[in-house]
Amino acid sequence: MHIIGDKLSHKQGIIDSLTNFNLTDPIIESEKTLLNSINKIEAKGATALGPALVTALQIAEKGSPGSSLILCTDGLANIGIGQLDPYTEEKKHFYAELGEQAKSKNVTVNIISIKGEGCKVEAIGQLA
Repeated sequence: MHIIGDKLSHKQGIIDSLTNFNLTDPIIESEKTLLNSINKIEAKGATALGPALVTALQIAEKGSPGSSLILCTDGLANIGIGQLDPYTEEKKHFYAELGEQAKSKNVTVNIISIKGEGCKVEAIGQLA
C-alpha cells in the first residue's frame, strides 16, 4: 500500500486508501514482511508526519482496544496535511484533534523526537 500524491493532503483520501487494509494476521506472522518494508524505506528529506499519523491511527483503531502508537521523528512535518512549515497556532489544532481521536478509540500515543531537529514538539505533543 502506498499513499502518495494528492492523497497526502486529504484526510479522507488517506482513510479511503486503507479500506482494504487487513489486520487479521498476528504480528508474529507479519514480522518479516513488516521488517522488510521498513528496511526498504529511504530518507529523502521530507516528513509526511500528518498523513503517517492518520494512517497509523486508522490501523491502530482496527486493532485491539488499548493499542499503542509510537511516533518517532527527526524532522518537521512539511508534506501533506498537518504540515507545520510555516508554523501557525491554527495548524497545531490538527494534532490536538488526532490526539482526541486516539483518546476516544483508547489508543495510546507516545512520541520520540530528536532534540534540536525543529519537530515543533509543542504542536505534535498534543497527540500524547
